[in-house]
Amino acid sequence: MKVLTTLIFIALLPGCTFQKLAVGQLDTLLEMQTAPRLDLYRPQRQELARDIDRLLLQQKSRGPALQALLNRIDPARPQLFTEQWNELSAHYKAIAGAYTALLVRYLSVLDKKQGQHFIDKVLQENRELQKKAPQPVQQWRERLDYFFGELTEQQEKTLLANELLLKERWRKRLAMRLQLQQRLIDILQGSLFNTEKERQLTVAFAEYQQAMAQGQEDLIKLLQDLCRRLTAQQREIFAERKIDLQALITHYLNTDYH
Repeated sequence: MKVLTTLIFIALLPGCTFQKLAVGQLDTLLEMQTAPRLDLYRPQRQELARDIDRLLLQQKSRGPALQALLNRIDPARPQLFTEQWNELSAHYKAIAGAYTALLVRYLSVLDKKQGQHFIDKVLQENRELQKKAPQPVQQWRERLDYFFGELTEQQEKTLLANELLLKERWRKRLAMRLQLQQRLIDILQGSLFNTEKERQLTVAFAEYQQAMAQGQEDLIKLLQDLCRRLTAQQREIFAERKIDLQALITHYLNTDYH
């Protein structure tokens, strides 16, 4: 999902100044990730910009709950991770669902030229994804490094011991993504009224998101195992990252997107 990609990109940006700058331009970033894939015409791009602004405004109501959740996350209490993971996932699903509803509205009214442009983009992305060797361990390492600093030798061993699990999860998620994208192509190439296109696209995305949410237990256990071995310095780094993220949420809440 483009929303998740954008949020992770912002979180991993070096330095608070760059992160705040990205949050302040979140509407532009989302538009830049959406409009070119759909080959929207100028009036459609203008309408999309307004829709994204409304989306960001509507999602501000989640800010206080997300900040409260962030305050409760304590790596010294990994027994609470499952509950907190589920709570965070619920927020993400709602945000992703709102963005998906917006995306579906535009997908369902694409003309033949725009539809073919989107399909070409999807097929190109599929080819590029399938060429890439899966590197889920490195992706986890980079995110853990951001939140906790450099891993210890024991933590690195724990991560590597789960390499097969992470690679298998990567392959399953890739397969689900390819399946979704083929469904989107079939719908867009079909002779359907726009209302039926919108309905089928909505169902396809909903089933994809439901499938992607399955099988989180092993990831939570891995995170619990890693956090049980945190050093004092790593806990301090995490506390600093929490402050940074709280500041980003506050900046988002205070930003007037228009």
